[in-house]
Amino acid sequence: MVEIVKAIDAICVRHDIPYWCDFGTMLGAVRHKGFIPWDDDLDISLMEKDYKRLLPLLEKELPEEFKLQYHANEKHFPYSFAKVVDTRSQVNQIAPWAKEIKYQGIWVDIFPMVRGVAWLRRVVEPFYGRCYRHVRGFDDNKISRFVAYLLYPFALMAKGLSWIICRFVSKDNFLSAYGVGSVPVHNRTRHISQTIPLQRLPFEGVMLPFPKDVDASLRIMYGDYMQLPPVDKRAVHLDNITFFD
Repeated sequence: MVEIVKAIDAICVRHDIPYWCDFGTMLGAVRHKGFIPWDDDLDISLMEKDYKRLLPLLEKELPEEFKLQYHANEKHFPYSFAKVVDTRSQVNQIAPWAKEIKYQGIWVDIFPMVRGVAWLRRVVEPFYGRCYRHVRGFDDNKISRFVAYLLYPFALMAKGLSWIICRFVSKDNFLSAYGVGSVPVHNRTRHISQTIPLQRLPFEGVMLPFPKDVDASLRIMYGDYMQLPPVDKRAVHLDNITFFD
């Protein structure tokens, strides 16, 4: 995963695209000086306008062993964020939709961020995000998918109305784009002034970009972030990782 993010980093530097290590990766860098011991992916984020610039560049410039996955090139990919996958590996993902995805290797998540406020996202995301994921084939339940298709136009309207409202929100506020998911960290309003300019910090022997004020970002997302979660809350995404020569 570090090799994947190094390849992404080189492309971002070459094209002057700002991104930063985020969520569990940022937490791991501070609390564990690298990966969280029970974590099994690596997270980066960037603003939506930069995200849209980055995806076509990744498709063209990533090394051959790494493949970009997102809604436009994977029919059953159910999320509105992207992954870069190492094709030299094979994993068993716990998520039910994963069996339909072409490349099944270890990955780095790439999250788009948008201007917004938490209360509005908490209202819209469960409706829009659920419809989006079921339309994209999140599970095999035909009834759920049929209902999602019926409701999806209204979900798009709700997202569009939210986008209009957020035009009047402070430009300093941002959070995860709709469709990413509604877990608490994605609903927390963060601030450009605490994020930009970025700084480079060590992560598993590599200097990678992080927000300007890492402590403020982590406190917004996790509260007392130095406190370890109970063992039964240490979630994993995958098991049985195999690497090929």
